[in-house]
Amino acid sequence: MNCNFMLSCNCNNCQNFVKTTSVAIVNNTLQLTIPDRVLRNCECLCINVAQNIPSNITSDMPIKIVVNGTIYNVVTSCCCNFIYADQIRTGKTYCFKFGIDTNTFIHKGGWRLCRTAHDFTPVLSITTKVKKVETASKEVDKDKK
Repeated sequence: MNCNFMLSCNCNNCQNFVKTTSVAIVNNTLQLTIPDRVLRNCECLCINVAQNIPSNITSDMPIKIVVNGTIYNVVTSCCCNFIYADQIRTGKTYCFKFGIDTNTFIHKGGWRLCRTAHDFTPVLSITTKVKKVETASKEVDKDKK
């Protein structure tokens, strides 16, 4: 049975339902480790957070998914922002699609994410420089032809 994101994910019957084998803080990220598997482009994975989330998480810790020993980013589908540690809960199942080109898990539905206290103040600022262009004006004498 494939997950249908247009309605909702029926994760208990999904062939791609997996439980985390570890939930830990590593290098200021909350890492969710799942059993090793072959990742396919646009494949649905319904990941159940089976362990307790550490109590010392912060809203500045992005979530990463570890599978096959590789660490992958996890983003929202609406704006591609990272999902932060304060947005998920133990015992809940979250549905993702995997993007091969970007090596990213994209949240697609199931349980809604909680609000985050993360500060989204822009890190990058764009400044524009206006180059002043002077044009030479040429006077034309009407009497010369």
